[in-house]
Amino acid sequence: MRRNVFQTLGVTPDRLRELYEVEQKTDAQIGALFGVSDVAVSYFRRKWGIGKKASPLETLTSEALAQLYLTKSDAEIAAQYNIGRDPLIGVLPGHGRVLEVAPIL
Repeated sequence: MRRNVFQTLGVTPDRLRELYEVEQKTDAQIGALFGVSDVAVSYFRRKWGIGKKASPLETLTSEALAQLYLTKSDAEIAAQYNIGRDPLIGVLPGHGRVLEVAPIL
């Protein structure tokens, strides 16, 4: 049976779970530790049932999220919660936020 790259490196599912969930490392950070790509880390996380982290924004109430948007830009919110701007898009529908789009004249 062919060994996978993580087995060759001695990375167990428990070690990967510890790095990802307890130490809160990203796929890219874990990949850098072992000399593999973030894609490889993501693949083995899914294969071993290690789920995706919830966005810290998902714990906010609709009121708290609305207050953030009244006082800060997307970039500022992303920096405050140490996330990219894309997760903001994912959390908005859960809080009923409606994005207004200016009409094209």
